[in-house]
Amino acid sequence: MVTHDIDEAVRLGDRVAVLREGGLLAQYASPAEILANPIDDFVADFLGTDRLIKLMAVTSLQEDVLRPVHPDDGDAPRIDNEITLREATVALLASPDGRVKVSFDTDDDRILTLDAIRQILTEAPKSA
Repeated sequence: MVTHDIDEAVRLGDRVAVLREGGLLAQYASPAEILANPIDDFVADFLGTDRLIKLMAVTSLQEDVLRPVHPDDGDAPRIDNEITLREATVALLASPDGRVKVSFDTDDDRILTLDAIRQILTEAPKSA
């Protein structure tokens, strides 16, 4: 139970409850769901203006959103698919050509780009 620190709550919790004054439940959902889809302005304000960055820290890479590797992708840096979207974005921003190869268990590397990050973030997580 975390009483006031939303950063700690989304980092540690499987489910997050936001309460209004008087102990009334405003929203109860997974960290990804609540960050992607705050129910109203009260919850959005409570989550803070950096809620998309928080969402990236609890979001995984999605293989189906990433494009296959092409020969012109050459020596793009390689990252593991088990890192968070936030960590992957840092690697992408550090990449000299704005793309990184992501290794998946299928032995088929995929390419991560900023467009893929935008797509992952706009596909709102569903409630668990």
